[in-house]
Amino acid sequence: MIEGQPLPYYQPLIDTATGRIAGYEALARLRAEDGQVISAGPLFSDPQVDPAALLELDRSVRRQAAEYFAQVAGWPESGCAAAQSGPAGRGGAVTGARGVRDLGAGR
Repeated sequence: MIEGQPLPYYQPLIDTATGRIAGYEALARLRAEDGQVISAGPLFSDPQVDPAALLELDRSVRRQAAEYFAQVAGWPESGCAAAQSGPAGRGGAVTGARGVRDLGAGR
């Protein structure tokens, strides 16, 4: 079981050619009952964590990010977004704006 409230933390993705923000990455975090916020990344490499719980964590963070970008940032018209819950290559993947938006459809 994963303890804590899942939430996304946003990090800008910088276009190295222009130095401008090209999009944002949503990183998975967990807020404990005491208010402390920690990275959820290590959970994705822990073989004792239930894969179904990781999948639900991943979906929750992506869903929250998609809702945020749709409501506040005017996404997808305003640009792209990415969501990464786990480390790339081990349960986590960076997803383009269309993938984040469409995530709720498979639920």
